[in-house]
Amino acid sequence: MFIKLDEDNYISETLFMADGNYPEDFFEAGELPEPIEEYKYIDGVFIHAPLDPDPPTQEETNGLNREYLAETDWYLTRKFETGAAVPQDVLIKRQEAREAIVED
Repeated sequence: MFIKLDEDNYISETLFMADGNYPEDFFEAGELPEPIEEYKYIDGVFIHAPLDPDPPTQEETNGLNREYLAETDWYLTRKFETGAAVPQDVLIKRQEAREAIVED
């Protein structure tokens, strides 16, 4: 079995050739797992990595990130009122959440 990978290392094409004369952008991969469209080929190993058929909309992404910010606001209130430190991982995730929110 010969395969060609797309830019994300998913199998984009397959060839069955007995003589080994395959196009330059294909390589031999042996037996393929099924369904092949759910596997990436990385460093000679098939990794199960199904594509997300319905990635979240920006509105959904905004909502999830706003929810996270609301759930962690208490850390900042506590810091203001008592001086207790906000955990670094929370500060980083809050920054990432703010950056992921896109206003129309």
